[in-house]
Amino acid sequence: MKANTFYFTHDYTSNTDPKIITMRMQFAMEGYGCYWYLIEKLAEAGGYLPLDTLGFHASQMAVEKATVEAIVKNFDLFIIKEDTFFSVRLLDHIKLREKLREAGRKGAEKRWIDSPPSKPPNGNKKKVNEEKEKLFDTFWSLYPRKGSPKKKAKEKFMKLSEKDIEAIISAMPKFAQSVKGTDNNFIPHPTTWLNQERWKDEIVTGTNKNSSALW
Repeated sequence: MKANTFYFTHDYTSNTDPKIITMRMQFAMEGYGCYWYLIEKLAEAGGYLPLDTLGFHASQMAVEKATVEAIVKNFDLFIIKEDTFFSVRLLDHIKLREKLREAGRKGAEKRWIDSPPSKPPNGNKKKVNEEKEKLFDTFWSLYPRKGSPKKKAKEKFMKLSEKDIEAIISAMPKFAQSVKGTDNNFIPHPTTWLNQERWKDEIVTGTNKNSSALW
């Protein structure tokens, strides 16, 4: 699982940027490809790369180190500060992306608070079981792996208290997000998850999961 990778698109007008044009006049499309390779590597590294890695990146692109150094240093496409280089435009997009992610997280939390999962009513046993069955269907639809028999998971679920069921439904979105992209072999079966009371575990999500477009 690649927790710290994400998809991003390139500016479709970058080929008309004066700095890019000047760089391409000297290095043609090889230089253009090198430029976007460096942007991608900067994005993967969080926005900054050491200058002493230019030789390594040149070898990865099968180009001369002098070519990569010139692209970084000679066309104002990157900023050099001490022993690192970066792209101001890329950093702006990284900050925007983090801001949008945080706004989305807060919005989801507010919606969850405003519309909490319904609790089984304190009525007769039939009504309680009907409500539990509805909540189990919600649990089953959200759980990221369906490997074990549904019947066993449902039997366990129906024996749980109202408090535990509410905690399970509350934990499902965050748990599903935390294992997104994980091989099914490393995700417990639903029945195992319930038997081990895994909803009580601390759920940690990767900062760069399920990311939206950056560039």
